[in-house]
Amino acid sequence: MSLTYHRPKTLPEAVELARTADIALAGGALTFGGLDVPYSSFVDLQDVPELNRFDVGEHRAIIGSNIMLSELLKIEWLPSAMRRALTRAIPPNILNRTSVGESFKQHDHPLLREWMAVCTTIEVQIQRSPVLPNQIPWMNARAIMNADDVETSFLTCFVFSRRQENEHLVGLAHVSRTPTDAAIVCVSAPVHVSSNGSNKIILPGSMMLAGVSSQTFIDIRVEDYGNHIPLLSDVISSYQHAIDEQIESYSDHIASANYRRAMAKVCAKRALMDCAAQLGLT
Repeated sequence: MSLTYHRPKTLPEAVELARTADIALAGGALTFGGLDVPYSSFVDLQDVPELNRFDVGEHRAIIGSNIMLSELLKIEWLPSAMRRALTRAIPPNILNRTSVGESFKQHDHPLLREWMAVCTTIEVQIQRSPVLPNQIPWMNARAIMNADDVETSFLTCFVFSRRQENEHLVGLAHVSRTPTDAAIVCVSAPVHVSSNGSNKIILPGSMMLAGVSSQTFIDIRVEDYGNHIPLLSDVISSYQHAIDEQIESYSDHIASANYRRAMAKVCAKRALMDCAAQLGLT
């Protein structure tokens, strides 16, 4: 198949090209080279200035989709869950040659499982929050195309903020065959610090599980506690019960279904304990 190559210089030009039928977008990737891609046209986004932003301030970072994942590690205050998701299992060759935008298109890659679990958790929290997205600390992904149109959508940049007290944070836990292998099961859990100074954890609403079934991610939700602020043990029990209730089937690829079922609940507890540790509660 002949390939038509496009390299737009502006974001409007890139958007216009993306509306053309049968388009593959690089998403910041530099490695498509000799790959046999099943498209008649290819848009290389390397020269679009908006996608190359790397603006890191004291309290906020704006990261263009062309930026390589390894560059995120230069952010001194990068949230701990993000840092661990990027450094535990992703090898340097992938970390240095995979852009932020490309990683969002490879959300089912085993080595990116923990990174995408954290990002997906934050995205879900933003979507479900009663406040405006730009008031949410952490991350706000800004897409310029219809996200349902996989072939013609791409991320322009994402924005995340330095966590302050009484704000959202995310805990992360996994199980793997070795300390540096891709996660078999991983869990990303969001919590919120109590605003009344009680130093107890309240629930914002959902937890992201990856590697437990044929679904890339499973969103586990628990009932709102209302004005009641539960103890950490109550939160853990609620999530573990929700996992039993909401997951109907488990994959048996690499590990057995029974193992995944047990590890999902173990990782849920560990992820919440990670949040507690970040809050200085353990």
